[in-house]
Amino acid sequence: MASQGWKFALYCAILVLSSEARPNRECKTPSVTTASGALVSRSSFCPGELIFEDNFDTLDLERWQHEKTLGGGGNGEFQFYLNDRQNSFVEDGIFYIRPTMLTDDEDFLRSGTLDVNGGSPYDQ
Repeated sequence: MASQGWKFALYCAILVLSSEARPNRECKTPSVTTASGALVSRSSFCPGELIFEDNFDTLDLERWQHEKTLGGGGNGEFQFYLNDRQNSFVEDGIFYIRPTMLTDDEDFLRSGTLDVNGGSPYDQ
């Protein structure tokens, strides 16, 4: 009897693996989510289907890149993003993003005036 249970479990595991390995399977209800990019194998997915995963054993620089911009990501805020491992790093399987405020001094927080003479480190 125990051997039949083992065979059934193995059959179920193979069935699950084979159904997950079919990237073009039909969905009963198509997802409204779409994806694009070099790391995505197709654009449409089934609801609840995993699209992207990273367990952060290391910081894979093929998947994760710093945006070096003064634009603020289109939200109208003045933000400056740096490529700095003190601000983003992986430790014990956790991806940390640490915001760092760069100011002229404490008066900047009260006056809102920032001296940008000399440009950004990216421009130098």
